[in-house]
Amino acid sequence: MRVSLVFWSVTFAAGVCAQTTVVLKATRDATIDYSKHFCNNGKIPCTSVTYGLDANLVTVNNWQDYQRILVGFDVPQGTVVQSCVLQVPRPFYADPKGYGLKISSTDSNWDELTVSGNSKARGNEAFIGLVQVDEDKHGGSVDVTSACKNAVANGRVSFFADTTSLMVTFNSIQSKSDDLFSLEYTY
Repeated sequence: MRVSLVFWSVTFAAGVCAQTTVVLKATRDATIDYSKHFCNNGKIPCTSVTYGLDANLVTVNNWQDYQRILVGFDVPQGTVVQSCVLQVPRPFYADPKGYGLKISSTDSNWDELTVSGNSKARGNEAFIGLVQVDEDKHGGSVDVTSACKNAVANGRVSFFADTTSLMVTFNSIQSKSDDLFSLEYTY
């Protein structure tokens, strides 16, 4: 009886020590415009404009403006995900009273050079959780383990972020800032 208890303890300890955690920065990001406005001096619907190379990511939700943040990551293929946490960075701009972000997983069939409101239709996502940030605006996190587990096969995972306040702006990959959306990925 005592021998099997010792064996279980050693096996459990070895399994816990074998985990690896890496921080994965976003590999692609974009603002997606679903508003009713027209861009380029009223010539084309803003839903057809690509914002994947802009220095900022914007999420707006009011009666005529609706923009979402789309962020994608490359995850290690062939791993067994233990946990996966989306880290929301400090915003470039947010309401001084705080803000909320609704996080949803979506497919990764998009490219930041070509993605737009027209090419990334709404409704193809699954709500994951809410990040509520008080007035200190330091960002937050949400557990996205289920989305990461589904992504291991193709090595890519993507998320939409929608504001629950009027507008929140973050740095994009193109800003060259270190303060970007990231994943804390444990396998």
